[in-house]
Amino acid sequence: MKTPMPLVDVEALRDHLSPEDLALVEKTVNLRGPDKGRLRATCPPPRHEVIRAEDGGLAWRVRQEDAQAAYLWRWLVFTVSDRPEHQQVPCQSDYWLEGDALERRQVRERLDAIWTCVVERAVYVEQDGGVRQFARPR
Repeated sequence: MKTPMPLVDVEALRDHLSPEDLALVEKTVNLRGPDKGRLRATCPPPRHEVIRAEDGGLAWRVRQEDAQAAYLWRWLVFTVSDRPEHQQVPCQSDYWLEGDALERRQVRERLDAIWTCVVERAVYVEQDGGVRQFARPR
């Protein structure tokens, strides 16, 4: 049996994150069902939008809010999940982020700040029959 995913207290983040950043965190957490309040076990599904390509044809791209949620989810599960499938280093987690290297770096810095806030303030793991706050190694 797989271990349950860590709990994420989204309400504890309301005073620390902007509404836009909180919406990204909510995409990484199950908001209903039996796993309500737990980090998703799978990546949030990206939605696509159709755009006009440079050659006049149609193309699609991943919506950036979904790409950012996928990046955030990948780093959260790498940090706090003990499941083997989540323990691969997320070296290509910014694959869907758009822009040149500088723009992607600025987005990653913002998302890393959200990740730090979530890990330090809102993640709880079950251990030895109890629930404790996740302590990130320093």
